Amino acid sequence: GGAGPLHASLVAREIGMKKIIVPQSPGHFSAFGMLFSDLRYDYVQTAPSRLADVEFEDIEAIYEQMELTGFEAVERTSIDVGEIVSLRSTVTGLMQKPPLEEHLARGEEIHDEAKTGSRPVYFGRAKGFIETPSYARENLLAGNRISGPAVVEEHASTTVLFPGDEMEVDGFGNLMITVGRHSQ
Repeated sequence: GGAGPLHASLVAREIGMKKIIVPQSPGHFSAFGMLFSDLRYDYVQTAPSRLADVEFEDIEAIYEQMELTGFEAVERTSIDVGEIVSLRSTVTGLMQKPPLEEHLARGEEIHDEAKTGSRPVYFGRAKGFIETPSYARENLLAGNRISGPAVVEEHASTTVLFPGDEMEVDGFGNLMITVGRHSQ
C-alpha cells in the first residue's frame, strides 16, 4: 500500500534485502492488481480419518464434489472456466487484462519539473537531519536515476531513499531501488 515505500529501505536493511521495487501508484496497487488477477475460488474439505484407512475412491468423490462446486461458482459469472490444477480444487476463471505499456519518454537527466525542492529529513540518530531533495514521481522518466538521500512524492504515497540508496525508473515507471551499504 501507500506506506510501503516510506519504510521499504529501512525494512530492507533490517532483513538484508538489496533490491526494492516500488510499483506505480503503490497506494492503489492492491486494487490495481485486481485487474490483473484471475478469478479464483478455493474449496477445502476436511475428511478426518487415518490415511491407511482411506480408499482412493472416497478421496476422489470428495475432490469431484469440490470441483463441481467450483465449476458451478464460475459458471454463475461470465468467465470461461480454466484448468483446475490443485488437489484443493482451485477453479480459475481467466480475466481479460488491460495492456501494460512501457513508458516511451526516457532519459537519465532529471527535468526541472520533477524537482520539487528540499527539506530536512531525519535519518536516525547516527545521521540526524539531512537536507534532502524531493521529486514529483509523475514527472520522472524511464532511465532517471536518483541517489539517496531523496524523497519521491506522489498522490497516495511517498518513497524515501536513505543515504547510499540508488534508484532508477524502469520502462514501466517502477522505482527500482538498490539499497545502499550505509546503515541508517
